[in-house]
Amino acid sequence: MSVDRLSFLPDPSLTLADVLALRRTREPYAIACTEVIARGRELEDVPVTILEVDTLARRCSVALRDAGVGVGDRVVVSTEAPATFLGWFLGAQRLGAIPVPLPGLASLDAPSSFSDRVRAVAADCKPAAIVVEDARNAAALLGAGVIGASVLVAESPGSLPSPADPRLIEFVDTVPLPQDVAFLQYTSGSTGSPKGVVVTHENLVANFRAIAAGAGFGPDERSLSWLPLYHDMGLIGGFLLGLYMGTQVFVMRPRAFVFRPDSWLRAMSRHRATFTVAPNFAYSLVGRKLPESVLRGVDLSSLRLAFNGAEPIDRPTVDAFLAKLAPFGLRASAMYPVYGLAECTLAVAFPEPGSGATFERVDREALYASGAAELCDDDARSLSVISVGRCVPGHSIRIVDVVSGNDLPDGRTGEIVVNGPSVSPGYFGREDADREGVHTGDLGYVRDGNLYVVDRIKDLVIIRGRNFAPSDLERSVAEVEGVTRGSIVSFGLPGDDGTESLVVVAAVDPTSFASSDRIRKDIVHALASRFSIPGAVVHLVAPGSIPKTSSGKVRRRECARAYAEGSLPEIGGVVDRARFFATRMSRRLGAILAESD
Repeated sequence: MSVDRLSFLPDPSLTLADVLALRRTREPYAIACTEVIARGRELEDVPVTILEVDTLARRCSVALRDAGVGVGDRVVVSTEAPATFLGWFLGAQRLGAIPVPLPGLASLDAPSSFSDRVRAVAADCKPAAIVVEDARNAAALLGAGVIGASVLVAESPGSLPSPADPRLIEFVDTVPLPQDVAFLQYTSGSTGSPKGVVVTHENLVANFRAIAAGAGFGPDERSLSWLPLYHDMGLIGGFLLGLYMGTQVFVMRPRAFVFRPDSWLRAMSRHRATFTVAPNFAYSLVGRKLPESVLRGVDLSSLRLAFNGAEPIDRPTVDAFLAKLAPFGLRASAMYPVYGLAECTLAVAFPEPGSGATFERVDREALYASGAAELCDDDARSLSVISVGRCVPGHSIRIVDVVSGNDLPDGRTGEIVVNGPSVSPGYFGREDADREGVHTGDLGYVRDGNLYVVDRIKDLVIIRGRNFAPSDLERSVAEVEGVTRGSIVSFGLPGDDGTESLVVVAAVDPTSFASSDRIRKDIVHALASRFSIPGAVVHLVAPGSIPKTSSGKVRRRECARAYAEGSLPEIGGVVDRARFFATRMSRRLGAILAESD
C-alpha cells in the first residue's frame, strides 16, 4: 500500500481524541455516525453530528467529574446505544480517565450474568464509576451488592448537566499522550478469568492505520456493523475505525441482528456498505437458515469486504453464505477471513483484498502427530484450513515451538507470536514495559507468507496420545443432521484407567425431526470414521444450554466442568424435541403475524 493511498488518513501523531477535536473545529455539522434501527422490515436512520458527539462527551465528562472521577480512574461503560456509548467513552478519556467497555443487561439476558460480569471486572480494575443504560441495569448491580463505585444511569433525565450549563464552556480537556491508556478491553473469558488488555492511544492509532493499509481502504468507505461495542471487533473495526478515518459509519444494535438477521443485509443494501464485520456464526446463520424470501430487494453489489473473524472459520459456512447471497449481488471475492486478538488491539493478519477465501487441505495425521502441515488431496485424511493472509503492515508474525520457543520454518505448526506497534503493553496491573511481542496461545503455521490458524493450544484434545484440534472435531459433528451449529463442545475426559475418552456436548436443532438416538449414533459414526476415535461419549442438551462468552464463543472449560458436575441436563426423546420445535414455530408465526399488521 503506497503512502499516497493513505493520504486521506489523519497525521499519525494524532490520537483519536485529537482527530475528533479537529473535526469539531473544521466540520461540526458533519455526520459522525448513524444508528440504523430495525422496526420489523423497516429501517430507521438516526444520524449524530460531530458537534452533538462533542457536546455529549463534554456533558458526560462533567457528570463523571461530579461523581469523583479523576485522571487515571477507570470508568465502566455498560451501554448499548451507539451515541450514548460514544459520549461516555470519550467523556471518560477527556478527563484523563480510562473507559472500560462492558456488555449491558440486554446483551447478557440475565441480571445475574450481568452483575457477575461487572463484579469480576470491578474486582480487577476497581472502577471509580460504572455507567449503565437504565434503572433496571442499576438495580441489578445494586441488588447484587456491586459496590465501591458510583453508579450513573446514562438514560436518566438528571444524569447529565444541561447543554447550556456554563461548566461545559469552562471544561478543559486532558490532552492524552500517545503512551497513555486509551481503554481497557476485557477478554471474553473463553479460556479463563477475564483480563483487562491495556490499549494505549498509540496502539489504537497504529492498528487503525494497519487496518486501512491492509484492507486497501479509501476515503469513500461506508461501514456497517451490528457487533456489540464492548467487543474489540465491534468497537474498533465496526465503530471507532470509521470515526478515525472520517468515513461513513453505520451501526446497529446487536439485538437487531438477533431478532431479524436479515436486517443486517437490508441495512448494508440500503446504505451501500463497502465493508462489514461479523464472526463466523453470523455468516453460518445467514447461509444456512435465512430464507431467501426475506431478502427480496436486497442488493449487496457494493460490498467489497465482509470481514470474518473472532472465531474459527469453516469452509462449509463460507460456501453456504456465498451461494445464498450470490443472487443478491454479493461477489465471492468479498469474503475476507481475518485474524486478530485484543492483545494486539485488534487486527493481526489480512488476505490481499479481493482475493476471497483461500483454503488448503493438509494431512490430519501428520499435523497432529508431528506438527507438519503437509498438503493432502485425500478427503478422508485431510483437514481444511483457511488462510487469514499476511501480517498487517508494520507488524510481523513468528511461529515458535510450543515447548522450546524456537522459531519454526514454513509448514511447521507452533504458537503464533506477533510483534509490532499494535501489541498491548500487557494486562491491567500486569503491564510489561519491555514487551516486544505477544504469545497468542493460538496454534498455526505459515506457508508462502500466509498464516493458517488451527486452534487454541490449551484446547487441544488428547485421546490415547493423539492430539486433535477441537474445532476440527466439532466441524465434523456439525455436519450431523439434528445438531445446532455453533453449539458443540468437544473435550477429553480422564477415565479410571488413566486414558482419556472423547466427550461431545451438542445442542439439538429444534427444527430437525431426527431422533436423539439417531443423532448420537451418527455423531459416534462420524468421529470413528473420520478420526478413528471409537466410542465417543455424546451428551445432547437443549438449545441455549451450551455456556458461551458474551461475544458468542463456546466456553469449553466451563462446559467440561458443568458436564463433570452433572449440571448439563441431557435431552431425552421425541416429546422434548417436539416442544422445542413448537416453541420455535410459535415465535416465527408471531413474527409473521406482527409483520402483516
